[in-house]
Amino acid sequence: THFSEIDSLYSHDKQLHYSESIKKSIEFTKQITPAVNSFMEQKTGFPFMKMAYEKVLHPSLFLHKKQY
Repeated sequence: THFSEIDSLYSHDKQLHYSESIKKSIEFTKQITPAVNSFMEQKTGFPFMKMAYEKVLHPSLFLHKKQY
């Protein structure tokens, strides 16, 4: 649902499609980070969750808890 407007670019320009998908993924990550952090703090008691974008072939999220 988040990528439906971007999917139409695939048949015209694959590079643009992937670039826009990654931009949209980063934007979506910024939007959901506070909600995920709040949920994780409730469940674990630690507010140290961070979402990071890693360069991969397809949009992906890698979530990790800081290890102290």
